[in-house]
Amino acid sequence: MIYFILPFYNEEQNLDKLLKEIDNCMILYNFDYKMILIDDGSIDKSIEIIRNISIKLPYEIISHKTNLGLGSALKSGFEYVIDKIRPEDIVITMDSDNSHPPEITKDMVEKILNGNDVVIASRYCPGGKEIGLKLKRKIMSRVINKLLKLMFYNKNVKDYTCGYRALSGKLLIRLKESFGSNIITEKGFTATVELLLKCISINSDIYEVPLILRYDKKKGKSKIKILRTILQYIILIFRLKFSNIITKIIKLVKV
Repeated sequence: MIYFILPFYNEEQNLDKLLKEIDNCMILYNFDYKMILIDDGSIDKSIEIIRNISIKLPYEIISHKTNLGLGSALKSGFEYVIDKIRPEDIVITMDSDNSHPPEITKDMVEKILNGNDVVIASRYCPGGKEIGLKLKRKIMSRVINKLLKLMFYNKNVKDYTCGYRALSGKLLIRLKESFGSNIITEKGFTATVELLLKCISINSDIYEVPLILRYDKKKGKSKIKILRTILQYIILIFRLKFSNIITKIIKLVKV
């Protein structure tokens, strides 16, 4: 079973097209799947759009009464899946604004079936690129990724911040054993980095496939606040980095 965790907030202009494209891909690839749709306090017609889609889709809606942030939405999605997941299952996280093309899920799933724990849809590996993204967003993404690469080096990761990923069921079981209910604690966009760094910390096998990010297909305003998000990334990086150092010091003292 493939579980899609799809957080959304006011995506009435994007959901119909995205959900139908996911369904078309899953039918084409002959994959069993279910969509976990997390409504993070939408005040537009997103829910109405979902319920009025002309074809029957396998989905579950989880609703937040107010907008709590991407991290909280992802946490709700993983909490739904974690008690149902089997080692052979796969979880895919992606944005709900049509910027992540569903057709590359075939390659991502195949890489998981070949033994990888995490497969990242990467803008920065060979073949990946961004279309329609504003210059300041490109600069922010590259600077944050360079800093993450410096502080949390992993030879298999070039794109630390993209939330379009596939994770194996066996990895999620290990994450639950290691972190319990704290797999995701960040509230905002930094939750995707937190999750990846926790995967790295338990020695996950990671692979990247090229992503052509299609921001030109997104309709509506971006939810990200540039300066606030940069600050949140910096706080997260230093919190986790110094936490690791302190843990190592305590272990050395005990020895």
